[in-house]
Amino acid sequence: MADSANVSVGTLSATLKRVRLPMGLLVQEVVIDAADATVSSEPLNVTLADWGTITATVAADDLAAFLNNEAPGGLRDFAVVIESGSVKVSATAKVIVELRATAVCTLVIREGKQLFVQLDEVEGLAMAKGMIQGQLEQINPVLDVGDLPFDIVLEKVVAQSQAITLHGRARPRPAG
Repeated sequence: MADSANVSVGTLSATLKRVRLPMGLLVQEVVIDAADATVSSEPLNVTLADWGTITATVAADDLAAFLNNEAPGGLRDFAVVIESGSVKVSATAKVIVELRATAVCTLVIREGKQLFVQLDEVEGLAMAKGMIQGQLEQINPVLDVGDLPFDIVLEKVVAQSQAITLHGRARPRPAG
């Protein structure tokens, strides 16, 4: 059998659709663009001369489905609205009676590696603020790029038009 063949690529652009992350969240699209790549076979491997860019988009409906599946803190009936830099998450909790509240949150990148949900306000049921803050403390960070198969530095998060889009730099993690 011949040695692994190497192919030099001037520009690499890869689009991955409907990517399910290890925690179960569905990402609608991941786009990676880079220059000066080398692709080798047996086993298939891609190396980059420098960092490329990465963009990942999560739709509001997919975030709501993920939350309904996970049911954090016994909450249910999640609805998600993403617009103008905010993520509004509504859910129902059953204490003695059923209560519904909406948390208005922003997404914050910390140290280029983690994405946190920051509670800005609670609409509908002010007394739920402490309960919601407690739930956020349990689930944050909602994304840690150390769990992914690339070295990634998060640079910007945009919440608009019913989607969350993360922008950053990426490169394949070195083997070994």
